[in-house]
Amino acid sequence: MALIGCSDTPVFPFPLSALCSLGILSKRNEEPAKASRPYEKNRDGMVLSEGGASVVMEELNHAQDRGADIYAEIVSYASTAEGQDVVQADVSGHALVSALEHALIAGKMRAEEIDYICAHGNAMPSYDVAETNAFKAFFGNHAYKIPISSIKSMTGQSFAAGGGFQVVATSLCLKNGFVTPTINLDETDPMCDLDYVPHHARRYSMDTALINSHSVGGTHAVLIVRRFP
Repeated sequence: MALIGCSDTPVFPFPLSALCSLGILSKRNEEPAKASRPYEKNRDGMVLSEGGASVVMEELNHAQDRGADIYAEIVSYASTAEGQDVVQADVSGHALVSALEHALIAGKMRAEEIDYICAHGNAMPSYDVAETNAFKAFFGNHAYKIPISSIKSMTGQSFAAGGGFQVVATSLCLKNGFVTPTINLDETDPMCDLDYVPHHARRYSMDTALINSHSVGGTHAVLIVRRFP
């Protein structure tokens, strides 16, 4: 049994000024609630945020013996790195494709078994395009049948806490039969033309979900989780 937690508090003068100097933050200051716009045509960068998340991970028998409320089952995990640039993603998506491939191989799964993707979607132009291209390259026509959404449209980019937020949100989606929306998606970027679940949550019964998270510097992490019957 393990207790796994993550947190970050980057809303502080030094990190804020560093990110401003890199030019990766949204400048939509007059509409803060609409500033985080993943996959949207007029997106102009990410919104910085803070937070923390924690989960309990344990063997199935142990969870059942203590009568735990099981939210999801871990299937597999993989990570890769492209090491191309500190802030710009490789828009071809090759590194993410490799992570997707390794995660599905480890889980002994077919691409068609993925029902939903909780994507990184931080509203940085190159990141969103790279993700979209990777999903198209790996899933083929099936990519257009998978609901995909970004919780960062609502939570912002909290860096170290972001992956934890995605795990918690996806586990709740699996357990309760819905997918979270990508808010502020008013006009889709033509280069991001997948089903990014605009504006409103969607009732959706599913068995298996994939979580994709990207880190500054080019690291991609993929986690596959399954609804516990």
